[in-house]
Amino acid sequence: MKKLFDFYIHSSIHVSLAVLALTLVSYYYFKIPVDFWVLVFVFFASVVGYNYTKHTSVLFQKNVSTTYRAIQLLTTVSFLIAGFCFLKLNYTSQIAIVLIGLLTALYVLSVFNHRSIRSIGGIKIYIVGICWVGITLFVPLFEADYPINSDMIIKCFQRFLLIIILILIFEIIDLKEDSPSLKTVPQTIGIRNTKLVGIALLVVFFCLEFLLSDIRISQLVINGILAIAVLFFTLFADEKKSKYYTTFWIESIPILWFVLIVLFR
Repeated sequence: MKKLFDFYIHSSIHVSLAVLALTLVSYYYFKIPVDFWVLVFVFFASVVGYNYTKHTSVLFQKNVSTTYRAIQLLTTVSFLIAGFCFLKLNYTSQIAIVLIGLLTALYVLSVFNHRSIRSIGGIKIYIVGICWVGITLFVPLFEADYPINSDMIIKCFQRFLLIIILILIFEIIDLKEDSPSLKTVPQTIGIRNTKLVGIALLVVFFCLEFLLSDIRISQLVINGILAIAVLFFTLFADEKKSKYYTTFWIESIPILWFVLIVLFR
């Protein structure tokens, strides 16, 4: 059972479900019809993107373990499905996806003085945030031809803040393993100050809801519960926590958000 669960985590199925859940959150908040092709694309493209960034060194090798061979097969099938769905989307969505894909590729490829974006101190956190916002918010809105307005901009910033907060928790847990050259936030300002930054951003995340043109009590309750959950995960984060603290529980936050929406509808 543990091997199956580990495969579920390492093959990026769980994080891809989180990306899918966040996309569904966008459909709910903007009251646009759910697009089947977008959802299928988002899930399988996320599997490809995350496996590409996490398993680059073994993804194209022949002599690998059974687990990595299964990940190779899953990634290949996911790539084909995502590619087919990509052709079903409009040009605006496709352009956005190509740009996100380029950012994902640059995240791993060594092009800047033989360094990838991931290895450049202080940049990684923003790149990941941009990619998540792009795929979970912009793509579904572009596909629905949703007009750019103040609510869209506020939700974009709110989504970006949530991703940044979750990444800060990741960086706290990974503090012992991360190279000093990465200059992550905890490496730069310490764990305590990183938590304070995360909490401050969480307050901004919640307060942004009051700037929307249509303020709904249900949304405030949902975001309040979500903020409290993230607050506790932030407060209890430390270097001694298991990897599952982030790879399962923290990555489950978008799924929790969607579940809360279903419960409070």
